[in-house]
Amino acid sequence: MLDLNKIDKYVINLKSRTDRLEHIQNEFRHMDWSFNLFEAIDTGSYEGCALSHIKISEIAKDRGLDYVMVFEDDCFFMPYAKDLLRDCLKDLDSLDWDLFHLAPSIHRPLTYDGGNLVNLSGPHPPKNENHRGIYGTSAFIYKPSLYDEFQKWNSYDHNPARQKPIDVFCDEYIYPNFKCYCPKLPIVTQKMDHSTVNNGVWNTHYIMTYNWKSYINNDLPNPYLDYNRCLQDRK
Repeated sequence: MLDLNKIDKYVINLKSRTDRLEHIQNEFRHMDWSFNLFEAIDTGSYEGCALSHIKISEIAKDRGLDYVMVFEDDCFFMPYAKDLLRDCLKDLDSLDWDLFHLAPSIHRPLTYDGGNLVNLSGPHPPKNENHRGIYGTSAFIYKPSLYDEFQKWNSYDHNPARQKPIDVFCDEYIYPNFKCYCPKLPIVTQKMDHSTVNNGVWNTHYIMTYNWKSYINNDLPNPYLDYNRCLQDRK
């Protein structure tokens, strides 16, 4: 089974967001992990997030890493995260895969047939006019097969004038064309605080968990839609 302790982990953090740095340090202590701090490229928009992810893929390629784990600094590990992550890694051992997303933000129905893993690459049920896509880049593991692919966010063919955020690019290009998976339940969510990119405060934890129950798997316990309850249970 993949030993996550031997994989380089990068956390994207704006230098000005010392509050989020303190938060993610606590989260990694909970997981008994260390990490490399990557000072986020600050453009004041979604471009900075994309460019930060792209730069980390360049670093991983330059260092010849067999895997890389990338986290955004508002990640929150769910109470069952350690056990489910272990179970997912066991199942991934028997699969050919390129990316494992610890918890995308789901805005459309996905096919789930049981087990620990959901195939983000489909096939999925058709979308209706109210559905969007598979978003969020909060936390994932990926292989060298994707190091060059993330660079294509910059290219005209996939993203004219760089108008699309990195998670939309993943939804439209990475997931359909590569072997991508996520867990049956979200391993991480995002804490509720001010977003520098979106310039506002949203209860992203609730949105992610509610949509998960709606679009993938209703087995997520209702109390876990409450961030504070999750934090309490984790202690």
